[in-house]
Amino acid sequence: MSRDEFIGGLRRGRMAGDHFTLVTNALARDPRLSLKAKGLFLNLASHKEGFDITVDLIERQNKDGKTAIDGAIKELQKFGYVYRGERIRYPAGTVDKNGKNIGGLYGPYTWWVTDDPDEVAQILKQVAKERGDDAA
Repeated sequence: MSRDEFIGGLRRGRMAGDHFTLVTNALARDPRLSLKAKGLFLNLASHKEGFDITVDLIERQNKDGKTAIDGAIKELQKFGYVYRGERIRYPAGTVDKNGKNIGGLYGPYTWWVTDDPDEVAQILKQVAKERGDDAA
C-alpha cells in the first residue's frame, strides 16, 4: 500500500518506548534495596513476558557472579519485588529443541517481577492457597 492509498487509522513505526524499561520512583528510591538489587530488577524487567530467564543467563550477560546475583535475588524477594516459583519437572518423553530427552529434569523457574510489592504478596497468597498452606 502506498502512502497515497492509506485512508485512515493509526500507523506506527518503531518507537523509543519499545526499547526502554520504566519503573516506579518508589523502587528506584527504596532505601532497603542495594544498587545491585535495583540493577538486577531492571535487567529482569527489561525482558518481555514469557522470556526464559535463568541465573546462568544473567551471569553471562553481566559482570557479577552467581553469589552476587543470588544475593540480589534474595534482596528483591525479601521486599516483594520478585517472586521465583518452584521448578517443575519436565514430563517423561519431553525432548528439547536439539532432540535431547529432558524428561524428568527440572525446567526453568517461573519468575514474577513487579515494581508493586503488593502484587507479589497476592501471588504468594494464591500459591499458599493452592498448596493448602494454613497461612493463606
